[in-house]
Amino acid sequence: MDFKQLLPDFNAIGKTDWAKPQVDTKNTMSLVALVGAALMIVFVFLPWATLSAEGESINRLGITTWYGIFGLLFALVACAGVLYKHYSLTFCAAVFGVVFGIIGGCVVPSFTVDGVTVSGDLIKAGLEMAEAASAFGSKADLPSLTHLGALLYLVASLVAGAGAYLKIAKK
Repeated sequence: MDFKQLLPDFNAIGKTDWAKPQVDTKNTMSLVALVGAALMIVFVFLPWATLSAEGESINRLGITTWYGIFGLLFALVACAGVLYKHYSLTFCAAVFGVVFGIIGGCVVPSFTVDGVTVSGDLIKAGLEMAEAASAFGSKADLPSLTHLGALLYLVASLVAGAGAYLKIAKK
């Protein structure tokens, strides 16, 4: 396979009739790419970070972070690529989606509670201190930080990218 096929052809994109989106319902890989891209859009609106402590939890939605906004933009581009049969565009957008999903899963964002914003660095330090205290026998309820939405976004990006790649490779 020629790897140049994975790069978007901007001349072809420029000649696209944007009034006629199409869904290729007879092609499984096209549907896989479309479902993955649609789920990317949905998952950006889920909590990408959840901080839990002492039975309480606060969330930070993906769309409220800079990397979540870029994630939404690439999800929309991936959807457009499938709907207008530009699978190389879908593939590239999904690759960027994977990158932003990884960022979302690794970054500790800031949280705002009752009008007070706590920075991600301070939260990270607090989590590390609580973990260290538990090593010395403290049985207190340990705070936790989960990134479920970012993980789901990452998986959806992988699905969209795999569907687009397999569609391109079949040509």
